[in-house]
Amino acid sequence: AALRRVEEEVLHDHVAHCVEHAIASGNAGEQRRKVAELMDVLARSTR
Repeated sequence: AALRRVEEEVLHDHVAHCVEHAIASGNAGEQRRKVAELMDVLARSTR
């Protein structure tokens, strides 16, 4: 349970900072990379 909470916190921080920055940047390549990272993390969390 504690590990799951840490994973959730890391994901939250990633979305709150990295993904938000990529969206605000207007850089389509950076946006695609961050979305791909997010999808990878979500896929791993459902295993």
